[in-house]
Amino acid sequence: MPLTALSNTFIDSLDIGNQSRASALGLLIYDYPIDDFVIVSSTLAVQVILQLRVYALYQKSSRVRLFLICFWLLEVAAMVVFVGITFANIKAMPIIATSTGCTYTSIFSIAVLFWLPALAYELVLCFMVLRKVHEGRWFDLFWKKAPLVVDSDKEFNSGKLVKVLARDSLIYFVGVFIELVINTVIWSRYNRYIPAITPWSGALPSILGSRLFLGMREAILFPERYATEVGAAPSGVDAHSTVRFTATRRPVLAWMSDQTAVHIETHGTSAL
Repeated sequence: MPLTALSNTFIDSLDIGNQSRASALGLLIYDYPIDDFVIVSSTLAVQVILQLRVYALYQKSSRVRLFLICFWLLEVAAMVVFVGITFANIKAMPIIATSTGCTYTSIFSIAVLFWLPALAYELVLCFMVLRKVHEGRWFDLFWKKAPLVVDSDKEFNSGKLVKVLARDSLIYFVGVFIELVINTVIWSRYNRYIPAITPWSGALPSILGSRLFLGMREAILFPERYATEVGAAPSGVDAHSTVRFTATRRPVLAWMSDQTAVHIETHGTSAL
């Protein structure tokens, strides 16, 4: 139903921001602390996953762990400071409810810096992944060109997971980096389009973060897929002798047969 066909009473109820100061304040609280808190929380949560992946790529280096934790805490502190400064400098309700959505006005100029800490930290994590991929000579894994030649069974074994770690991390970095750049530009230049990007700010990190989990699960449950894509092992290295994390999975029919046999045996013993 088009908006022009709605009754005047219903249209007035949609224009909640103009009903009273309390209504406008409610919109402000929803659009800033609550909505932004969910978006920032999802972004930071996925960053924790990325930190663990980078930490694993660098062979659990204590120095890398300390660097990642300190940089992440610095990012969170900077975002909190920017939010506090923005609220401290609000002189009027920055949200005007209209029949087509909320229009943001009178936003303090420093509010556009809110996304910059996350943007900088994403670049740091991406650089660390690219550096490790370059050092480990795993670039051919992305394009599947020449077969990979490794020098030891340890390097061969670790290479099976490097592909999924680096590939999924780079996909996440590219997607979230573009989203953060768009957020920064729209918040600084085109405030009226903020409602259009807000849902993506929360959905994109969640979707790509879930993909990180699924990629890791696939690499752990089915490591042979990555072993065949990596290439042949060097002479003297048996690919099947390397350590693999495999799940004990049995067909459903076999499991049901075992349960039936146990049930029959139990009842037979009871009858005796």
